[in-house]
Amino acid sequence: MRRLPFLLAAVLAAAPAHVDAQYSGGFVAGGRGEPGTALHRPNFTLYAGYLAELSEGSGPWLAARYGLGLYSVKANADGYAAVYGPGTLVGGDATVTDTGFDVQAGWAAGPVRAYGLIGIHYLSQSQEETLYTTGGEEYDVTPRGRYTLTGARGVGVELIVVGNNGFFAEYYHTGSDDGVMKLEGMRFGLRYAW
Repeated sequence: MRRLPFLLAAVLAAAPAHVDAQYSGGFVAGGRGEPGTALHRPNFTLYAGYLAELSEGSGPWLAARYGLGLYSVKANADGYAAVYGPGTLVGGDATVTDTGFDVQAGWAAGPVRAYGLIGIHYLSQSQEETLYTTGGEEYDVTPRGRYTLTGARGVGVELIVVGNNGFFAEYYHTGSDDGVMKLEGMRFGLRYAW
């Protein structure tokens, strides 16, 4: 991640002097976000927002986007058993909401664009009541709601099909390394002009 700001600076330096928005529109994507804890397993992710391209369609390419995400993870009974010992789990599913701003920088060659992204995101986690029964005792192990302001990074590729409409795939990472607030994985989506 330390090299990504230097890459961004290089792309900005090589970009055309006139930086007019060449495209604006929306995007929507989905996938499975891997949580950073053994207590949960991936369920689904949805991510959507607004995108503005700031450079020409070929050569150095720069864009900015604002997005809203919803990440659902399911409780992992095997993970709870490893932490608390053999027992019975009730509840434990969690949802993480994400809002943030990313800068994408890369290279466009015809209809194909490859990019890296960096950003800043606000994550908020909520988890349903979590009861774990072991050794004849029932424990409420529901964590308190958590939130964090954190960095995001990733890489991706776009394929433009008609006009500025097309498809993209990207690998992303956001959050910290302490539990479900860390989310990473592949997501696939489409971008569309309006």
